[in-house]
Parts: sequence; C-alpha cells; structure tokens
Amino acid sequence: MKETLTTFEAAKLLQISPYTIRLWLIKGILKGYKTAGGHRRIKITDLVSFLKENRMPIPQFNKHKKNVCLLVTDNEREIARIKKFKFPLDFVFIKNQIECGITAAKLKPWLILLDFDSKKFSNKELGEAIRKEASLSDTVLLGFAKKLSPNLIIKAEKSGFYDVLQKPLSEEELNKTFKKIFEGGEKPYRLKTSR
Repeated sequence: MKETLTTFEAAKLLQISPYTIRLWLIKGILKGYKTAGGHRRIKITDLVSFLKENRMPIPQFNKHKKNVCLLVTDNEREIARIKKFKFPLDFVFIKNQIECGITAAKLKPWLILLDFDSKKFSNKELGEAIRKEASLSDTVLLGFAKKLSPNLIIKAEKSGFYDVLQKPLSEEELNKTFKKIFEGGEKPYRLKTSR
C-alpha cells in the first residue's frame, strides 16, 4: 500500500474538492509537505489522524485488504449472537487483553469492537495503545455497553473511540454504523451524547 497521497487522490477518497484539501493544507489543519517540484503530498497516517480527530468517515484505502474486525469480549452470548449475523467484515473473537494486542498487531484490523461491560478490558488502555501504534493508525475503535451514559461516552471519546453502541447489538445497527464509518455519509459521524 502506498504511504502518501496527492491532493487529488485525497480529494477523490473523501469525495470532496481538491481545493478543500489544499485549503486544509495551507491553513495547517491537515499535515502535508511539498516535494522538490512543489507538489503537495499527504501521508496516509496524517490523513487518518485528521479524519479521526474530526470524527469524519475513514475511507477504504486498500481495496484488497482483508476486512477484519476484532470483537473483544468475554461475553459468550454476544459472541454467539454476532456469529449469526452476516457482515461485510470478517470477525475475529478475542477473549483477553494480551490476545487482543497480539492479534491487532498481526492482522491490522479495520475495526476493534470492545465490550465496555467486560472487566477484563480497559477502553482507556486499549485506546492509548492503538493510538501509539503507527501500523494501526487507520483502525477504528467502536465500543458497546448495556448502559450508556453521557459520562461513559465522553470517556470513550477521550480514549479515541468513534462511537459507543447500545447492547444488545443488532445486525441492522452494526451494518448502519459500519456504513457510516467506511463508506461515509452526508454528515460526519459523531459520538452521540444521548440515545
């Protein structure tokens, strides 16, 4: 996979005008650099960081990459329920924190779906670890919990999570969320402060 994009390539991926990309670069909102010939380039890792910070949908950079989602939970009911669903992603089920780290480093998943109700995992630690690992810069963190509160959502956002969904997870809700994350929409997808 290539590591940099031209302004036109970035604009095409985000389905916006190249002028908007250039404006972001000029204003310093988006990190970029100029080649010796004066052409603007954007590192994919910088673009992904910008999209995450602004809660914008993250495009599919590599069409041939395996669509892996790590489902991190020790709840057998949730695992059984999700195994019955049909998804555009291949799910890998993780039951402990060490396995999560090793598998994430190996598979470089598009998505990590973390059960906030599990006592074995820390959303804060996972968020910090993912943000520190450059090879996982385009991985999206998504949480789910039985009881949602504004405090939980704020903590999740600070830890780098894209959203927190209500349990029990449904196939319809997950597919809708995946579509917003990976295909984009008319409006940037943001964490909800109320349900």
